[in-house]
Amino acid sequence: MRNFVLDLNTRSSTYLHSIDFLRGITALGVVVYHFLNHTDAHGHLLDSNNSVRTASQVLPSIVFIFFSLSGFVIAMSMHRNQFQLKSIGGFLARRWVRIEIPYIASILVYLGIAAAWSVKDGTGVSIDFQQVFHHLFYTIPFTDYAWYNDIYWTLALEFQFYLFIALAFPLFNANDWRLRYAALAAFSALGLLIPDNRLLFQYAPMFVVGIVLYYHLYSEKKSHTVAWVLIVLCLVQIGNSFDISASLFIAASLVLIPYSIERKNIFARIGKMGYSLYLIHGAAGGSLLYFLGKSDLSSGMKYLAVFGAILFSLGVSFLFYKLIELPSIKTASRITFGSKTSKSNEK
Repeated sequence: MRNFVLDLNTRSSTYLHSIDFLRGITALGVVVYHFLNHTDAHGHLLDSNNSVRTASQVLPSIVFIFFSLSGFVIAMSMHRNQFQLKSIGGFLARRWVRIEIPYIASILVYLGIAAAWSVKDGTGVSIDFQQVFHHLFYTIPFTDYAWYNDIYWTLALEFQFYLFIALAFPLFNANDWRLRYAALAAFSALGLLIPDNRLLFQYAPMFVVGIVLYYHLYSEKKSHTVAWVLIVLCLVQIGNSFDISASLFIAASLVLIPYSIERKNIFARIGKMGYSLYLIHGAAGGSLLYFLGKSDLSSGMKYLAVFGAILFSLGVSFLFYKLIELPSIKTASRITFGSKTSKSNEK
C-alpha cells in the first residue's frame, strides 16, 4: 500500500503522479475496449456473445475521466501561473503546441496507412483536403465527414474547453467562493440547456468536477463544503445525461487524485505517454490485429492476440512519445502565460 498514501499537503507541490496514474489506467481502458471489440474486413475478432467482450461494454465511459482530469490540471496550471485575460494568446499557443503537434503527427500516420493500402489495392492515393482541413480545426462533427480515428472527437471537445475556460477563468478563479462555485454551477447547467453532443456544454459537469476538486483541496483560495455538494450534483447530472458507469468512473478518479503515488508505478509510467498511446494504439495494435485476423485463431489465441496488440501499441507509443510528444511538451513549456511560471501536470 506504499504506492497509495493519502496526501493533502500538496498545495505547493508541482507534480501529482496520481494524475499520470489515472491517465495510464484510462488510456489502457480505452485500448482494451477497442481491441476486444476489434472489427475489420475479416469481421469481429471476438463473437458478439463472447463473455469477455460483453463485459467490456462498460469501458467506453472510462474515456470521460480524461475530461475531469483536464478540468483539474488546466485549472491548476492557470491558477498557479496567475492567468489573466491578457495572457490568453500565450495560453492557447501553449495548448496548441502541446496537443496539436502529436495530433497532426497521428493524422499523418493514419493517412500513411490509408495510402499504403490504396497502393496495395491499386486504387491510387486520394486525399480529401477538405476533410483534412476540418480535422485541423476540429469541425468534423459539423460536416458529413468521418474522423480518421474515432477517438479524435474527444480532442475536439478539449479544444472547445480551452477556448471556453480562457474566457471564463476570471469567474472560476474568483476569490469569493460563492461567485466561483456559482459560475461553475452555471457552466455545468448549460449541459441541461444545450444537449448537443457536438458541443462542450453537454460534457461540462465532467470538467467542472475536476476544477472544483482542485480549488477545494489544492488551492489556497477560501473554499466551502458546498464544493462537495456541487461535485455530487455534477455526478448526478453525468449519470442522467450519459450513464451510471460514467459517474462511477469519474467519482473513482476524484477519489484517487489526492493519493500520493510513486513515480515508478507502472500505470503512472504508462500515463506519462498516455496521450501517445491514446492517439496511436489504433494504428499500431489495430493493424496487428488485422494481420493476425487473417488466420483462423482459436479462442485462446485471440486473447493472446489482444495481449500482443496491447504490448505492441505500448512499444510504438513509446517511440511516438520520444520522437513526437516529448519534443512538443518541451516546446510548449517554453511558451509562457500569466505572471508566474510553474511546473505542473499540464498535458
